[in-house]
Amino acid sequence: YQTYPQVVSDGAGGAIIAWVDQRASFRRIYVQRIDGFGNPLWTADGIPVCPSSNYQYYTPQIISDNAGGAIVVWEDARANYEVYAQRVSPTGTLLWDAAGVRVCTVAGAKRVPQIAPDGSGGVYIAWQDERNGNKDIYAQGLDATGTTIWNADGIAACIDVAAQESPEIAVDILGAYLIWKDMRAGNYDLYATRINANGTIPWAANGSVVCTATGTQE
Repeated sequence: YQTYPQVVSDGAGGAIIAWVDQRASFRRIYVQRIDGFGNPLWTADGIPVCPSSNYQYYTPQIISDNAGGAIVVWEDARANYEVYAQRVSPTGTLLWDAAGVRVCTVAGAKRVPQIAPDGSGGVYIAWQDERNGNKDIYAQGLDATGTTIWNADGIAACIDVAAQESPEIAVDILGAYLIWKDMRAGNYDLYATRINANGTIPWAANGSVVCTATGTQE
């Protein structure tokens, strides 16, 4: 099976595509670049983003690196559930660690990563984090070399004792906005926060209310 494709422009009339691939006995993330005429430009049938034989899964996320290549982020099972990232050049060369960059090394599952470009060839990443025994929201930035730019194990966007799930992320020139669904009132509501480019959070601790209307928001 080849499933869950995601696509981004290559900036030259073509596209770079990432997907989950099960051609082996485990799932891996592959990438391929096509030109404006639909011709594959890299190795036939795509390039794996890392050689690990552990499962790489969840829908991969992909953004342009603003240099003709792309950054791919995925959920990885080589050590519990972890978030890994890889940058691929316009010619299909893996530019970061061959095994991928592990975004956070603290214990506890890290799930459903979402990404946005930082405007300088790097990436902001948000994920659902279980290091504290419940579901919280954390974020991290990687620069164009794959080096983390904030605290080693990420910035805590929300660590309320209730469950926070399914983050989304967007950016402007000052940093990143995160939004998630939050169970602190006993049903899902929407909360958001902002992380400045220097890793500080100028909004209320554990997020600002977006919507707490009666019923579920998600």
